[in-house]
Amino acid sequence: SLPQKRNQLNLFFIDSKEGVITTTGKLDYENQSVYNVTIVASDLGSPSLSSTAILMLTVTDVPDEIELSDKPVFISRYFELEIEENVHAPVELITLNLTEYYESFKMRYFILNENDTEVKKNFVMD
Repeated sequence: SLPQKRNQLNLFFIDSKEGVITTTGKLDYENQSVYNVTIVASDLGSPSLSSTAILMLTVTDVPDEIELSDKPVFISRYFELEIEENVHAPVELITLNLTEYYESFKMRYFILNENDTEVKKNFVMD
């Protein structure tokens, strides 16, 4: 869950079953360039146990009147995640999204460092 007081202007939503975080509004670099979002995971036990994590999201500046082109544009150019060591694989790290204009396009994603044996061994794109 995202604590109400920390969910800046309710710009973020988390699927409570899947844990996928999405934006619910427009992020504007000129208004705020960095968001620190507190994420809480809690069980349904009695008493309930919980843990928190911080998602730091940096918004990159693009011209407000960007021209649409044939190339896809990610919603953000930089993603920063934290994960605890020794977590059992596979673990979904992030769902990548493109700008609204490209949402209906068919896309193919790939990892640029796919020839690096460590990257190839530890990461896959689905």
